[in-house]
Amino acid sequence: MNYFIFVVKDQKKDGKEISADDIFNTRMDQKRWGLAEKAPNRRLVQSGDHIIFYKGGPEGKVFIASATADSQAEQYEGDPIAPGHKQYFRVQLKNIDIWDKPKPVSDFFNKVEFIQNTENWGSYFQGGAIRISEKDFNIIVESPYTPSNLDTPGKDISTTEFVLEKYLEDFIVTNWDSINFGRKLKIFTDTNGNFGQQYFTDVGYIDILAQDENGNFVVIELKKGKPSDQVIGQTLRYISWVKKNLCKENQKVEGMLIVGGVDKKLQYSIEEVKNLIKIKIYSIDFALHNQQS
Repeated sequence: MNYFIFVVKDQKKDGKEISADDIFNTRMDQKRWGLAEKAPNRRLVQSGDHIIFYKGGPEGKVFIASATADSQAEQYEGDPIAPGHKQYFRVQLKNIDIWDKPKPVSDFFNKVEFIQNTENWGSYFQGGAIRISEKDFNIIVESPYTPSNLDTPGKDISTTEFVLEKYLEDFIVTNWDSINFGRKLKIFTDTNGNFGQQYFTDVGYIDILAQDENGNFVVIELKKGKPSDQVIGQTLRYISWVKKNLCKENQKVEGMLIVGGVDKKLQYSIEEVKNLIKIKIYSIDFALHNQQS
């Protein structure tokens, strides 16, 4: 088993800047990662290897997520997300964990083995795939970050946010019939038998695509730590795609954004499209009971 750091940074396509955040979030939605043909260690990547994602550039210099490789680096033509190489290789991903709070690389200068010279630390992040030791991997992944609400004095555990948000999508699908969406919904299955969870489109993967009793579509997206502006834009993109590619006469499409809470940025982002995208706030109740004798 190997341990890697995959690097993402700002790139250009047709003279336009593509931000590292856009590249990263698109690849997380697609559950695959692109590597250039000459990327160091590309041939070493195997299914089951563990990966940390590092965001470089002026707005980065942070570790942002972890995942497990679900394939070797498989060859395919081009990379529409991060162009620049005719031959690209992609690694399928599973067990993706996008961290609530990025971890600055500077916090690990004196902790990890692979950074030997802290004055020239940037040289250790050259190339798309940096191989590290299991020890360094665990140091970075297990380093504490954003405290959960369980650590907040006076916070009632029965109303704490669902801290395992990475499992929320599967939880919703598994418990579909027990969830109050405001009206009866069913998960969409297309004529080819493709199920509506992580539903593929040529502009990304819809978290959950559903229909109501009248056949109208509902694009359900989870915020998953993404910036408010981005998740609203992404939901609008999927709504437009469904209208163009799936809707029949008289069918409508709306969005539903499921979040743990609404901050000021989200309030402003949703204001002009609130008739098209509804917000649902989730909570989880958790209690322990004495065993009955």
